[in-house]
Amino acid sequence: MDQLNGGGSLGQRVENLGAVSKETEPVTAATIDTYIDDVSQVGAALGTLYATCCTHTREKLYVSMFKTLGDVHTQLWRMKGYEH
Repeated sequence: MDQLNGGGSLGQRVENLGAVSKETEPVTAATIDTYIDDVSQVGAALGTLYATCCTHTREKLYVSMFKTLGDVHTQLWRMKGYEH
């Protein structure tokens, strides 16, 4: 989890979020909150790219990544006991 808060490039942050699913330590409410924050940060960086960089050639990729981030975000909130 320490990798997630370290920043880095968008690609590195996405890879770090993918590594979360491989962790063997118990997930606590605090770690879930950290993951939710990380998803938000990745989404913000992706939004900047979507608005400013090569959207015409990468729109399908951006949309797919937003959908995946949304699914992860929803699942994290469900783990906390919330539905939305």
